[in-house]
Amino acid sequence: MFAILGIMGDQQIIEVSKLYKTFSRTTVVNNLSFHVMQGDIYGFLGPNGAGKSTTLRMLVSLIKPDSGVISIFGKDLNKNRPEMMRSCGILIERPDFYKYLNAIDNLKVISNSGGLPVSRKRIHEVIEMVGLTGHEHKKVKTYSQGMKQRLGLAQALLHNPDLLLLDEPSNGLDPQGIREMRELIVSLNKDHSKTILLSSHLLYEIELMANRMLIINKGASVVEGDVFELLNQGIYRVNFNVSDVIKAKELLSRITNEPITTDQATQTITATLSNHQIPVANQLLVEHQIDVYAIKPLRALEEYFLSLT
Repeated sequence: MFAILGIMGDQQIIEVSKLYKTFSRTTVVNNLSFHVMQGDIYGFLGPNGAGKSTTLRMLVSLIKPDSGVISIFGKDLNKNRPEMMRSCGILIERPDFYKYLNAIDNLKVISNSGGLPVSRKRIHEVIEMVGLTGHEHKKVKTYSQGMKQRLGLAQALLHNPDLLLLDEPSNGLDPQGIREMRELIVSLNKDHSKTILLSSHLLYEIELMANRMLIINKGASVVEGDVFELLNQGIYRVNFNVSDVIKAKELLSRITNEPITTDQATQTITATLSNHQIPVANQLLVEHQIDVYAIKPLRALEEYFLSLT
């Protein structure tokens, strides 16, 4: 299942070329290049220490690259930083607010301190966009972590940016909060035409939201491309819930030389198959009078991610 995205464009919103960053003789970002297109929800993935956060901090000028070029909306970030930052909404660190002020007053303070004051109407608009209507007069100290993350998004949306840069926006949230954040991000893309660069370690969430993605490892690009195409070009493990696991194992061994495991307790057989072999396997089982109750790929993005990193 993938997000239904807003109108896609052919404009490159972010272009990163040959980016390098070294700390204490350790190369953290290594010749990294990628691009984000208009209308993307672009997943930015990598194991811990891969260089994701460092890259995002360079994109928002919190860290200066050693070399390389970052262009946003077709302009060199290094030469046009103030203009570019006005076009970006940023949620990089865990949001921090004045705990004894309510949401409205916090957003007023942020708006005024940023040098781009917005109207009270706009403040209420972004509060509604992130689903905090009804809570805007409550002090932030009473907010759950999920509500604080939503307020962080409201802050990023204040000046109506076309581009959102989000670093682990679901960090610290419970399953319900993660789902709500996912739905909010998809809505911002689909209903409000925001292009979104999304860094996350929650692979399943990226699989549900992103249309394009980049996987990096040790600071370097491993693969970049369309999420659906990348996840459907290789092989991955698949669970079959069947009426006869012993007979099913014998049958599936005819079409794959990869190891096959069975679980009698759950009537499940697990095989490693290509995308094209899955319907063949299903047909084979049915033709031999084996009932197939469910077919479930095992976390396709997780399998793909682990195979690359």
